[in-house]
Amino acid sequence: MDTQTTGIYLTLITSLAVLTLLLVMFIRSFYRHQQHRLEEYKQQVCREVALIDKERERIATDLHDELGSGLAAVSLLLQQAKGYESDSILLKAGTQLGKQQKKIKEISYSLVPRILESHGLVVALTDLFEEIKSAGKVHILATLVIHDAHYQPAKSIHLYRIIREILTNAIKHAGATDIYINCIQDEKKITLTTRDNGSGFTILQLEDISPGLGLQNIHTRIELLGATLALNSGIGSGTSYLIKIPLLSMLTPHGK
Repeated sequence: MDTQTTGIYLTLITSLAVLTLLLVMFIRSFYRHQQHRLEEYKQQVCREVALIDKERERIATDLHDELGSGLAAVSLLLQQAKGYESDSILLKAGTQLGKQQKKIKEISYSLVPRILESHGLVVALTDLFEEIKSAGKVHILATLVIHDAHYQPAKSIHLYRIIREILTNAIKHAGATDIYINCIQDEKKITLTTRDNGSGFTILQLEDISPGLGLQNIHTRIELLGATLALNSGIGSGTSYLIKIPLLSMLTPHGK
């Protein structure tokens, strides 16, 4: 091989090496850019969810402070009006007011469970389970082994609402009467497993029923926690969830 041919080969090899290097640099730059955009998107979603939760808190406060006190005042006036010929009407009105006050309390509690802010996740979940069981139609067997004292408040809200949404799906949409919940923390993660005896559904039905079941809300909060989800269900065989949440995500803001 003469010197000219060798020079051509060396030039081609050098050119290919440079092109390969440029391609690798481009791919790395593109990857970093996509990662940066994904991180910005996650932070934006996190901010939006935080705003939604804050608005929930405002609405709950308004319901409790404004409408609740207003209905209580009306109820007091109705009690003072007793003794007239319209006692039966007043009694019905008072009963109806009592029902409305109860509804407002329930709505306010579902929007922002005050007990979650004051006593932590374990107490709030235990209270939620007891509230559901007190109706006498659903049996819940729950095991909670988590140390929530150092959880970020926003992250506790995410986990609380994930569990509440799962319970709502099982009871209201699937007609479950038995629900099993395990939430166990170890050194690296929190593992949440749930299982119910509801009507279940097929994976092909997910796209059609997800808006009604609120599965999108579950997925969004799971993503914000940096968690993974395994969902299994079948017609007549109930539904089970397996969610694994990195412990570090619960301890730090924005899942970082």
